[in-house]
Amino acid sequence: MKKLILLTAFSILFTSNAEASTLKQQINTRVQASIKNLNLESGKDATDSDYFKFSLKSKEVITADINHDGIKDKIIALNFCEKTSCHPTTMSTEIAVFIGQKGQKFTYLDSKFFAITASIQQDNKGRINVHQYDYFEDDGHCCPSHLTKFNLTVEDGKLFSRKIKD
Repeated sequence: MKKLILLTAFSILFTSNAEASTLKQQINTRVQASIKNLNLESGKDATDSDYFKFSLKSKEVITADINHDGIKDKIIALNFCEKTSCHPTTMSTEIAVFIGQKGQKFTYLDSKFFAITASIQQDNKGRINVHQYDYFEDDGHCCPSHLTKFNLTVEDGKLFSRKIKD
């Protein structure tokens, strides 16, 4: 009986770790694809080989039911910055959505890019909001101060980003 309980516990632990690494792998795949695309875009406008080369600076994860199917999803803010000289003018944020499925599995749905810096928040009604900071004309390079808010929704299996009017 003890062996059966131990085997069951080990099986549950192993399964949850494997599922977690699957989400981790999906996130890492998304990060690598985004870095590749950011580097390609940066290189298009460059006049020589000295163009921005990006890396992941940080990530922020929120768990919420963005598609309202009763299963928790993962909304992830991926903050990218130029490798050698990271500052607000070389930053970009991608918000990626991974839809939860039965058995604690996740599938990448889509993502949206936002200017400079952005963070994700869940409001008291359960909505997912993106707070994006960009520059006013008089802002110094260090300090973008223009806040724009967006609401993220999933409708008919598609990700939408809508500006929230003040």
